[in-house]
Amino acid sequence: MKKNPLIICLLCFAHINSYSQVEKSSWHLKDLEQSKVNGIGLERAYEQILNKKKPKKTVIVAVIDGGVDIKHKDLKGLIWKNPNEIPFNNIDDDKNGFVDDTCGWNFLGNRKGENIGSETLELTRLHSKLMGKDSLEIFDTLKTSNEKREMYLNASKDFMAQKSESDKTIFYYRLLNDKFLNADGLVKKELKVAEYEISDLKKIKTKDKELLNAISNLRKWKILGVTPEILLEVVQDAENKHKYHLNAESNLRKKIIGDNPDNLSDTIYGNPNVKGPDSFHGTFVAGLIAAQRNNNIGAQGICNSVKIMPLRAVPDGDEADKDVALAIRYAVNKGADVINMSFGKSYSAHPEWVSEAIAYAESKGVIICHAAGNSAQDLQFGSNFPNPNVANKTWMRVGASTSKRN
Repeated sequence: MKKNPLIICLLCFAHINSYSQVEKSSWHLKDLEQSKVNGIGLERAYEQILNKKKPKKTVIVAVIDGGVDIKHKDLKGLIWKNPNEIPFNNIDDDKNGFVDDTCGWNFLGNRKGENIGSETLELTRLHSKLMGKDSLEIFDTLKTSNEKREMYLNASKDFMAQKSESDKTIFYYRLLNDKFLNADGLVKKELKVAEYEISDLKKIKTKDKELLNAISNLRKWKILGVTPEILLEVVQDAENKHKYHLNAESNLRKKIIGDNPDNLSDTIYGNPNVKGPDSFHGTFVAGLIAAQRNNNIGAQGICNSVKIMPLRAVPDGDEADKDVALAIRYAVNKGADVINMSFGKSYSAHPEWVSEAIAYAESKGVIICHAAGNSAQDLQFGSNFPNPNVANKTWMRVGASTSKRN
């Protein structure tokens, strides 16, 4: 299948370190041969090839992510519009099951406009099933394969390990924070100041062991850049992980969406709010792909002939296989040329649903570009779902990179 080189550039860069901030120098657009920077050579491609050719068509890229700010000034005029849907009339004009899906769909909400922001990890959900009313079915050899049962057991083991590690993190950093604040208070009291520098610690002459210990610790912490704000942020992150990611009692999906996540045919949910409560990552990815190139605002996108189709299916936590499968099918049915998926997880409850959706995309010639992940693991020996594990001509998995060559 012959593809426009611009689409390939677009696909690759959507996953080049997509979880990091793009440097102001726009290193990602530069060329290794010309600039000695580990970019994708886009500036050179435009200069030598792309500016000499008028795009034959507008490429529609579905961004399955945590949400996209469709009103962002650098994405103005670049959001896909559903030609068969009349906005805000509360009618499913194109009869596709999605009411008022004028520019995409939010699979993480309900028809009342309520949305999920944070969710559990997949391993938490699997652990909950193993420990709950589904346990008898999981251990029934006639209903559950050995492979699937082993997945549940491994997920439960990982859940317990992560919860224990999170407990230790919270305890340790709370203790460290208290220790820092105590030492900081002792020094400020001794110096009679509200703020001080590392050099000021040398001015203190004392034989008080507590104060000497405080000075020694503060000197090390200051050099390492440790601050109460950083310590508090670490504690809050760990507490949020407890509250949402590792909360085996969580029922947010049941409370807000109300569907059965284990039933692919239960599809009457969601809403048109493609931004959601936190659209930072999805907007960032959309900007990498499509941000206006000649408006002197923010970053430059890869493609100057593209429309973004926002599909919100990835919460703060792990995405549900059902949402991903339905989002892929929505994108294909609505004419997407490319589907960008900058997300992944270690466990999958229904990988077959997503694999079938990926096969459906392939049958329609739709390219799917998936991030390899941010854990630096060899995917020959580990899992990062979606992982169709089939020969697929339109599936691409792209690793992250930085401006420096290792």
